[in-house]
Amino acid sequence: MEENTRKEKRLRNGRIKPYEELTFADDFMFKRVMMHEDICRQVLERILGKRIRTIRFHETEKSMKNSPPGKGVRLDVYRWNDDTAYDIEMQTSAMGAIGLRARYYQSAMDMDSLESGKSYEELKEGVVIFICLKDPFDRRLARYTFRETCQEVADLDPKIGTSKIFLFAGGNMDHESMEMKQFLDYVRNHVVPAGDALIRKIDDTVVFERQDTRGKEAYRMFSLALEDAKKEAKEEERADNVSYLMKKHGMTFEEATAFLGIQGEDKENCRAVIEEQEKQPETA
Repeated sequence: MEENTRKEKRLRNGRIKPYEELTFADDFMFKRVMMHEDICRQVLERILGKRIRTIRFHETEKSMKNSPPGKGVRLDVYRWNDDTAYDIEMQTSAMGAIGLRARYYQSAMDMDSLESGKSYEELKEGVVIFICLKDPFDRRLARYTFRETCQEVADLDPKIGTSKIFLFAGGNMDHESMEMKQFLDYVRNHVVPAGDALIRKIDDTVVFERQDTRGKEAYRMFSLALEDAKKEAKEEERADNVSYLMKKHGMTFEEATAFLGIQGEDKENCRAVIEEQEKQPETA
């Protein structure tokens, strides 16, 4: 009970954006809106510039582990038609190695779709899409599309069947359709243009979701877990700094924590983390 009270207090202190203020560009709201099949299909059609016959749920918030010690991947929206698997991600902040992240997501999709006993020829084509508020490659383009090509023979298609699309809602849109410009402008500035039925539907769904008690409760639990993860990461960073001073400069725990200004509950948490780390076996 006491721990829950501390968590709730952290939320009230404003570290997490209130649910009622979430927009389509916020990861949590993006997931909830894209769970609506008609919206997801139309968003994909607008991005890809082609009609999609059918889309069916695979599983939202899908966690994958290829094999121990494989890193888990949570795909925001993972759906497919008869031929292609899609992963759509909302990326609001700058992220290093975003290309490697896209590569890993693609491999996770492949492992999931290629069930035991199937041949490689049965692999679905895969499209990983990132919608970004920060320019992922600093070239000021609204769209970056990557496909496998042969460096020596330009017209040779290896038929690997994967694409990675990075959209930047702030880049040069000279080559984008009017509908796509309006979509990216909505992501960035929340502008609902007159006559755009899809964006109106997205915005109406955002308004509805903000009032949905189920979504609000899910967000509360998500926020608590996020705060805990941040707290644990900060505690580990403190412990690493204290351990460094103790090992490299011969300080005692008391001296190291005093040097770094770590006091009270933070100091005791730091001690607990270091003690736990010392119990772990050395790795070669």
